[in-house]
Amino acid sequence: LDIYYGLHKGTYQRTGQQPHAKAYFAHLWQDFFARGLAQIFFAHQGGRVVAAETFAVYKQGAFYWTGATEERGLRTGANALLQWTAIQWMVDRGLSCYETGEAYPHLKEGKLKGISDFKKSLGGSLYPFYKGRIDPHTRVSRILKVGRLLKALAR
Repeated sequence: LDIYYGLHKGTYQRTGQQPHAKAYFAHLWQDFFARGLAQIFFAHQGGRVVAAETFAVYKQGAFYWTGATEERGLRTGANALLQWTAIQWMVDRGLSCYETGEAYPHLKEGKLKGISDFKKSLGGSLYPFYKGRIDPHTRVSRILKVGRLLKALAR
């Protein structure tokens, strides 16, 4: 957890994003990894971890969850190696579906374009990605919005 979180913080600082709280990953370790519902792969170079990727695993499928890489890992293609290793691991276990999540093929720059380009390099096919949210009753919705605003102001 500590090694992964260090990579995660470095990745997000490098890309100008706010890293997730360590507690988020601690919950993943406790609730998913410990129960065999997730797998993590680390890439080592020169005795040092340079990249890591996590995958949710359930029944006959897997989902690319998170990845983190330091500069050295980016230069050496560690993420591609981890994906190949993970896909081989999935095949060896008879998994029949691998989902990498949302892609953004229309973007011309930025972090999300880089993520999309990486996912495209893995092969596979694009499918429509539908997302939405359930908007609760108007009064409840307003109360929740005020709560979120107060929480944000408290930070």
